Parts: sequence; C-alpha cells; structure tokens
Amino acid sequence: MTEFDLPITTAPIAPPATTDPPATTDPASTDPPATVPTRRVSRLLVAGLVVTALALGSAAYVQQTASSDRDESVRERQQATTQLHAQQARTAATESASRRARAAAHDATGQATTVIEIATPFVALGDQGLEAERAVQAIGPDPEAVDEYNVAVDRANAVVDLYNAQVQALLDRIDDLRGSLEA
Repeated sequence: MTEFDLPITTAPIAPPATTDPPATTDPASTDPPATVPTRRVSRLLVAGLVVTALALGSAAYVQQTASSDRDESVRERQQATTQLHAQQARTAATESASRRARAAAHDATGQATTVIEIATPFVALGDQGLEAERAVQAIGPDPEAVDEYNVAVDRANAVVDLYNAQVQALLDRIDDLRGSLEA
C-alpha cells in the first residue's frame, strides 16, 4: 500500500468468533482470514482534489483582497471628496477676501487720488512761496532796491494768502466729510 492508497472499508468481514476450538487441525483445510476489500484512489484524482482546493483557496484570497481594495478605495475617495469640499470652501473664502481687498484697494486708490489732488496745490504754492522768499532775501541787502523789495514782499504775501485759502478749503472739505460720515 502506498501513501496514496486509501483503504475504503465497509464492515469487517471476519468469521464469527467462537469459543470452541476448531474441530480439525488440518492446515490445508483452514482458510485464510477474509481481508477487507480496498479500492485504490488514483493519483490523478488526488492531484485534481489538491489543485481544486488550492484554486478555491486562491479564489477566496483574491476575493478578500479585492473586497479590501474596494473598501480602501471607497475610503480614499471619501477622504478626497472631503478634502475637495474643504479646498472649495477655502477657495471661495479666499476669492471673497480677494474681492473685498480689491474693493478696499480701489477705495484707497480713490482716497489716495483725493489726497494727491489736495496735496498738489499745496506743493505748488510751497514752491512759489519759496521762490518769493528767496527773491526777498536776495533783494534785502541792497539798500537802493526798495521798490523791488516791496514788490517781492507783496508777491510772497500773495502766495501766503493763496496758501491760507487752500488750507481753508481743505478744512471745509474735512468738515463736509465728517458730516457725511456722521449721517
């Protein structure tokens, strides 16, 4: 019997046990004890069963792996969707903040233009006043240029008067803005 031979037994076939000794002692008349019939299982069948068992096991393994991969893919997709929604919310907030910043910058540009418009006449008047003062100082040491000196002083005083008028206009504008803000 080899390792692949499997005995298939039904009920053992043996003569009934008796307590009486055999009547004859003739060795020729004694039958050999009955043996259990065995069927042999072919190696091909055993190999087929082993291959089938391995195929079923590997199919179960592949099914489990595929199911695990699918579950992992679903989790990753949910995480990606959550991250996408968070990114969209951040993008929307950033766009809104950018629009507000642009509007504020536009307003600031308008205010800067207003400041420049207000400051430009002051700078021009300051330049004219400086030139008038230099003319007065240049003429001052000459005792014979009294008329020229008086003309230069009158010009410097006229620039100062224009400067004071611009300051008053600026103060009036500030009062108007203050009144519109309080309303």
